[in-house]
Amino acid sequence: MTHRFGLVLTLCGGLLFASALLAQEPTPEAAAQPAAATADQEATAAPPGKHAVAKGLLKIETTIAGVFESAEMTEVSIRPEEWTAFEVVEVVEPGTMVAAGDMLVRFDAEDYEEALAEMERARETAYIALRADEEELRILEQTTPLDLEAAERAKLVADDDLKHFIDVAMSLSVRGAEYSLKNSQFNVEYSEEELKQLEQMYAADDLTEESEEIILLRSRRDVETSRFYLENAQINHQRTVDVAIPRQLVDLTEGATRAGIMLDRARVTLPMALSLKRLEVEAARRAREKSDEQFAKLQQDREWLTVTAPTDGIVYYGQCVRGQWSSAAVAAALRPEGTVTPKQVIVTIVKPRPMFVRASLPEASLHLVAAGATGRATPTAWPNLRVPVAVEQVSVLPVADGTYDVRLSAEPGDDAAAVLPGMAASIKLTSYRNAEALTVPEASVFAEEEDDSLRFVYLVTGEGQNEKREVTVGRSSEGRIEIVAGLEEGQEILSAKP
Repeated sequence: MTHRFGLVLTLCGGLLFASALLAQEPTPEAAAQPAAATADQEATAAPPGKHAVAKGLLKIETTIAGVFESAEMTEVSIRPEEWTAFEVVEVVEPGTMVAAGDMLVRFDAEDYEEALAEMERARETAYIALRADEEELRILEQTTPLDLEAAERAKLVADDDLKHFIDVAMSLSVRGAEYSLKNSQFNVEYSEEELKQLEQMYAADDLTEESEEIILLRSRRDVETSRFYLENAQINHQRTVDVAIPRQLVDLTEGATRAGIMLDRARVTLPMALSLKRLEVEAARRAREKSDEQFAKLQQDREWLTVTAPTDGIVYYGQCVRGQWSSAAVAAALRPEGTVTPKQVIVTIVKPRPMFVRASLPEASLHLVAAGATGRATPTAWPNLRVPVAVEQVSVLPVADGTYDVRLSAEPGDDAAAVLPGMAASIKLTSYRNAEALTVPEASVFAEEEDDSLRFVYLVTGEGQNEKREVTVGRSSEGRIEIVAGLEEGQEILSAKP
């Protein structure tokens, strides 16, 4: 039995020696390959390492930039109704602690007082003009009906004059001219006949020669005068018939036409003028009311010439917008002879406590920060100081491209009394913490090619043996990933695919 066992050992040893010799002698193909290829083959052929599945602390931290901000800030701006020229005379320095009622800014009042006096004079002038317009309206309301009646009477009179002239006066004028002409002719005849009788009578020497001459001279002059009047009557008759009567007819006809036109015009323009005057008076009254309102508002604007603190606190120039102060432009205006724009926030009164921290969160880190996350803020000015913070809210919408707003409560202690609103800080937040997390190296967890949401590992099941095991993963940090389901503590997995 012993002999047989020794023979077997001898044969086995010979075979092993022969195999070793064959392994040491390279084949022609192997001899043609470089030595590096052999080394790669040896490395590839090396089995993957193993990692134990163990419980431990898994913590995820995120660092973002922020700024301390007061929870109680009161913005101060001038909001006048009329006055717009606010030139600075005196202003409190930023950083000053003030009490409610303390002077913040005092503006120049000289131009304001002049403008107020000028408006008062303009109001008095407008009031006088309004009274004159109202009096003119009162008179116009009384005279308009009278003017209309006068125009109607003028039309009736013109029509009556024309009708009377055509029906009566025109024929009377012709007959009167003819009668006047005939009367002149009769006078000439009478004078000539009387002179003829005198000459016959004096030829019989009824009177003395001297008396005769006087009477004859007078009679001859009467004849001459009668003939002159006859000539004049003839001319007047012709003038009356050919010129005066036609002209009078034209004048009366035209007068009646003009009276009709003026009546039509009066019926249109007089009511329009009255309505226009009423509108002018109403507009003047509204202007007066508006002027009174402007004057009252301007008087009220005097209170803005001295701006006082509405509450206790520290004076900051400008306005705080998401922790950032717009103080540069305001500081340029808040100086002697500087000009402040109405409705612009010029000063903010800040209470140093309570405070909170406002931070900007990149969209890529949005999944890491949620309400309730805690951490600490390190003021830039005091790098050794730590202020506990907690996330109160994260904005639903971005406040800028790819940036979200985060508000964190802050509890600065007595050692942080020097920390004031507006100071920058670095904030480190612990978004996840699990002291009993089941973790493995992140590189040892693989994703399915067809569905990368499915994860798996290679679980060591024995010496040189393993199986593909699907797992559910959680959070990851610093190269380790949390296993939620699929593995147990103490198991081993391969570090790489076999």
